Amino acid sequence: MKNLNSIFLYNGAILIIPVLLITFGLWKYLPAPYSQENFSRSAPHSLELFEDILRILIFVIPVFLLYEIRKEAQNWGWYLYAIGLALYTCSYLAQILFSSSDWSTSLIGFTAPAWTPIFWLYGIAIVCNNSWLFTWWRGYFYIIVATLFVILHTYHAFLAYSKLMHANNV
Repeated sequence: MKNLNSIFLYNGAILIIPVLLITFGLWKYLPAPYSQENFSRSAPHSLELFEDILRILIFVIPVFLLYEIRKEAQNWGWYLYAIGLALYTCSYLAQILFSSSDWSTSLIGFTAPAWTPIFWLYGIAIVCNNSWLFTWWRGYFYIIVATLFVILHTYHAFLAYSKLMHANNV
């Protein structure tokens, strides 16, 4: 077990804080198709259940992980994390500021808030390559959970988009 200072100072949960700030700071400004009511009606309950379980895991697992700053191998993980946060933020802002644009109304643009997290999630997996609790931990475990989450989340967004397009007879 690592010392208590490193558990708090280098805890992977710190990397989740900007994501939560972006999500909860911008979510309320997203257009109506992203509302909980509209989005939830587009997917089967089983999909939502598995998506929520994976969502909980991607936010809880980093609590047990430690990130590293000084190792050269983690550098590109930090870049991926930063680029991922930027893309994630831009995907929200595009929907908020340009909700009627060709980008925002396209499949790829509409689903961008669902698939752009893969970049910051993989960044976390790369920089948090060990655990203060689990000696057997490997970064690819988080990559597996992150990949499954993004696949289900993007599929859910696709279903919401399809339902929206069908409702608008597009």
